[in-house]
Amino acid sequence: MKPIEKPYFWQYPPGTIPDELIEATFKMAETRQREEGKVMDGSIAKDIRSVERTPIDEFDPISVFMFGLAVKANQALFRYQLGGPCQFEMLHYDKKGDHYDCHVDSIEYDNGFSRKLTVMGYLNDGYKGGEFYFQTLQGVKHMVEVGKGTVLVFPPFIMHGVEPVTEGARESVVGWVTGPNFK
Repeated sequence: MKPIEKPYFWQYPPGTIPDELIEATFKMAETRQREEGKVMDGSIAKDIRSVERTPIDEFDPISVFMFGLAVKANQALFRYQLGGPCQFEMLHYDKKGDHYDCHVDSIEYDNGFSRKLTVMGYLNDGYKGGEFYFQTLQGVKHMVEVGKGTVLVFPPFIMHGVEPVTEGARESVVGWVTGPNFK
């Protein structure tokens, strides 16, 4: 008996996020305070995660748009029981060497819900390095080719990361969709 190979992420192509929405997201981010990216325990650990983040309201236009894409991907591939959107943020990998080592996004909350899907949107091209990857338990990295307007949707328990940026600025938005805890 052989295991069935099933895709573990959904990818919308470049241009999925309209340019007007990307421009509006950049303008909105200019009006908000940036924060240092933190790791799961709430600490700043630049050797693991070097990025600045701008919190985004779950009802900002980019969040609503990406939530809709996550729901469509869920219907087509994952079929998880979902609740609603949770925590969106713009990520600014705009210094040479900014990166995020391999990690998972899994969190269980005290209300019986957990993160069920990660949704990642790419807001620009024109940078070098900063490749997004999924990683196997054996440490093999699988790079994902993305461009401006690409959206990825995947379960938060899939290991992933961002290679160091070597030139330019890599801008993206990430958010999570919650639902009842996995059983």
